[in-house]
Amino acid sequence: MSQTSLGASMLQSGASPDEIAAALVKNAQGDMPEGQDAVKGLLSAWGEFFGVPVSALTADGEMTPQRAAEIVASGVPTSEAKLVQYVAAKAVLTVTKTLSTGSTNAAENATKTVIDSKKFDYLFGNVKSSEHNADRSTQLAQTMNRLGLETNEKGASVLTEHLKQVVNTKGNVVDTYTKGNQAFEVRESLLFGPSGKAAKLETAFEIMPDGSRRFVTTIPKDGKK
Repeated sequence: MSQTSLGASMLQSGASPDEIAAALVKNAQGDMPEGQDAVKGLLSAWGEFFGVPVSALTADGEMTPQRAAEIVASGVPTSEAKLVQYVAAKAVLTVTKTLSTGSTNAAENATKTVIDSKKFDYLFGNVKSSEHNADRSTQLAQTMNRLGLETNEKGASVLTEHLKQVVNTKGNVVDTYTKGNQAFEVRESLLFGPSGKAAKLETAFEIMPDGSRRFVTTIPKDGKK
């Protein structure tokens, strides 16, 4: 990071991540012309704001709203490099929320996700009810550990935010099926953890009568090192 950049100056002066993110969004307005990719313009401005190449942001130099939400949900980091990434994530969420809401609150239009807190016992390796369930629960816990997700409320918060994003992401339904009068769908996603690694997930949701989605289970298919 360039120590003469505006972003570095704000960090050194003790500005909060929220204040820096707000300054970044304001500074990037000229890089986000109407009709063009606002996030791409924002990330370009982010590079100039901190004096670093956009490729330094993530492993592939990209920042999707889903990935941004996961970074923010992980909490404010302590290292400078991670803090710079966190600021970018906050700014991306601000821009995408502004674009998606217009005069309407996006949260009001989002599909509701219903998650039983007991499901996290399954995800965190705490289920031993049968050999099959114990094996699957252990597999999921190993995935969470590889991603660097804590098996506590903090980890549950990250997963909850991810599942909400999955339900409200278009084009990720890979299968649908029924059981009696119940309808289900399977959605594909990529979950990035604090370790910098990722896991491809296939998550099943029950489609409820009111249109909400009830989380059923998730299966890790593969991962990136």
